[in-house]
Amino acid sequence: MDKTASQTYGRQFKFTAFCGLLSSIFLAIIKLTLGTIGHSYTVVADGIESLSDTVVDLTLLLGVQFWSAPPDSNHPYGHRRIETIITAFVGLFLMAAAFVIVYRAIDGIVEGKRTESVEGIAVIAPIIAILLKEFIYRWTISVSRKIKSSALYANAWHHRSDAITSVVALIAVFIAQINPRFYIVDNIGGIICSILIVRVAFGIIKPAMSELSDSGASEKTRKMIEEIALSQPDIKSVHKIRTRKMGSVIFADFHMLVDGNTTVRKGHAVAETLQNTLKSSIPELIDIVVHIEPNE
Repeated sequence: MDKTASQTYGRQFKFTAFCGLLSSIFLAIIKLTLGTIGHSYTVVADGIESLSDTVVDLTLLLGVQFWSAPPDSNHPYGHRRIETIITAFVGLFLMAAAFVIVYRAIDGIVEGKRTESVEGIAVIAPIIAILLKEFIYRWTISVSRKIKSSALYANAWHHRSDAITSVVALIAVFIAQINPRFYIVDNIGGIICSILIVRVAFGIIKPAMSELSDSGASEKTRKMIEEIALSQPDIKSVHKIRTRKMGSVIFADFHMLVDGNTTVRKGHAVAETLQNTLKSSIPELIDIVVHIEPNE
């Protein structure tokens, strides 16, 4: 990733994450205020969860300052692993939030806690949250795919999980207004919501942990590298293709066979042409090491 691309990535990431932070702060204030005025425990609890979302957004904004930094003598491959670590953190945070919701729901069923005297004004908060968070989710997921950021992708699903919990809060407020004895529907809905969130969290954590254990790029990417290399007229074959994922970028190295009579200068030119072709065809590839061998 060249300097211009890195700067563009940083700007888009920071702006998107900052807007997510503002939305979380805004919704936390709305939910806590209207939930308190409307005597809705569910909406207040949802507001506390939105307030905790700001921790994730702040972590992303601080983290991008580190992982977007250029390579140095101590980190010759750059700092992209930090993005992967934060991605895993977001997934774990989601899972922890889901377990808290489950605990609260089961505790409500066991203790027989009820939402009573809920006023209609409490309905406004979850409606605003659903609309705003779904918009933020769709926008964030779009940007994450554009700049290929796993951390931003994870945060997009974090926004959607907030929208899901707000749906549960909305249903709970409506039912509580109809008849407080139906409180158990809120608890069951919270458990179902948590199961969905855990599923999303697992989908975020699994690839992040795989990357932290130094897994390579996909088979499709490795196949593309081989096909592009073999399409070059001076290359006889390639083997020992190895790749390494670092956040949204890929490092690769492989052995390339050329005619045994090829000069060092010519071999270097062939390798350089191939590297440029690969980088233009697979933008995620930012570093390619080619070992030249004679085709005997």
